[in-house]
Amino acid sequence: MVAVVAVFVVAQVVRAGEPLGLDQGLFACFGRWLRDGWLPYRDIFDSKPPLLLYTWVGAWAGGTAAWAWLFEAFWLAATMALAFVVGRRLHSVWAGIAAAACVFVGLWAPRLGGYWSRLQAEELLALPELAAAYLAFVAVTRPRAALGAGALMGIASLYKVPAIAICVAWLVLWLVALPRRDAAVRAGWFAAGVLAPWLVAALWFAAHGALAVFVDAVFFYQRHWIAMIDPPWGDVTDRFVWTAAVALAPLWVGAAAGVAIAWRRDRARAACLLAWIVSAALAVILQRQLAGYHFLLLVPALAVASALGIVELAALPKLRGGLLVVVALVGLTARDWARAYGGHDFTREQFVPAAQQEVARYIAAHSRPTDGILVWALAPGIYALADRHPVTRFPFHRLLLTDAPLALAVPGRDQRRADQLARLRADPPAFVVLGLRDANPFEPQDSVTSLVAFRELGQLVQRDYREVMRNDHFVVLVRAAVAP
Repeated sequence: MVAVVAVFVVAQVVRAGEPLGLDQGLFACFGRWLRDGWLPYRDIFDSKPPLLLYTWVGAWAGGTAAWAWLFEAFWLAATMALAFVVGRRLHSVWAGIAAAACVFVGLWAPRLGGYWSRLQAEELLALPELAAAYLAFVAVTRPRAALGAGALMGIASLYKVPAIAICVAWLVLWLVALPRRDAAVRAGWFAAGVLAPWLVAALWFAAHGALAVFVDAVFFYQRHWIAMIDPPWGDVTDRFVWTAAVALAPLWVGAAAGVAIAWRRDRARAACLLAWIVSAALAVILQRQLAGYHFLLLVPALAVASALGIVELAALPKLRGGLLVVVALVGLTARDWARAYGGHDFTREQFVPAAQQEVARYIAAHSRPTDGILVWALAPGIYALADRHPVTRFPFHRLLLTDAPLALAVPGRDQRRADQLARLRADPPAFVVLGLRDANPFEPQDSVTSLVAFRELGQLVQRDYREVMRNDHFVVLVRAAVAP
């Protein structure tokens, strides 16, 4: 246990200076302006479920990336503690320690995104998911514990909707461990628990007159996104198998041993672990995009199963060769950690955190706290780092206003453009930040081209703004009426 805590603390220190990734810059916008009463989806848009966005209010309470990573450290510590509790209940104290270590290794696996994966929904939902796992096993003897397990899985799915697939694991546990009637009773309590958090969320947005935009953003936007990328299922499965196998190799070996050994001793437990892993894998695959952080959905199930396998391999002399395989793979993982987190040069990242920080510092020094800005680039972190509010509903999804295929596929682009122009007239931004040579998979046109193509906006910027600062990646334009 001391070694696990020591590695945890060292890792937090080593990674404390990392910048905001692309997604984290967007989440920081929610963390900052939800405190002022803004409402997700209506006032500021993203397609993530609301609990992630509201959690970032705490993560961005200090207004810096360092504060966010400190918040993450406490959240991760709580997640590891819950993994310990689950492992101890299912097997022993040693299994609990192993589960905590496996959760930490998996959630921070460098091959799953590095700093891009920090404080993503998949990392955050591991906490309620593990708590749900604990209560699901308790519910075998105490039926009403299934209500708590369901509520926690409802909370997990309010971080990431595909996490709802993991509910299958607890249903399998009760079906194998109990008579059908008893399992049905627990399933009923569980279903009521799952629905409760979603009902609260629906009532919250309905009370603010925003139920329709909530449903559209969380449930229908992704349909258009998937239709646009439309990767062949063969490519999706190949990429899933390769990425998951390489990034989480030691956990897979331990998990295979854990399920196989448990099958001989406790069929219900083994079936639950297997269903947990399979349902989590399906939750990843069905998203089809397969960003590195999506694979974090696998970690809680693999961590618990692997912990049981590691402890059993250590206790059975005939199987200790398997333990040596796990140890060797952990050594390769440690090598990956050293390469990824040993002096990483963030100036080479595609979305140039250093350039964004430079722009944010300039704007903060030359504007008032009440000023708004418009960042016409894929750089939402500038809003949060400068602490100047977005004069747009789309600090990240600017492409919904452009000629991008996604903007043309999602109904209502003309209305979104009209709304954007109305916002600019009502609250003219003090600065406009324009990206340079920044075409990317999200936005096939670079920012200059898409600004010109949005004729009314391009004319407004050309008429009312002039350049005051530039670096290799951005041009900063100041409104003539506020120029020094």
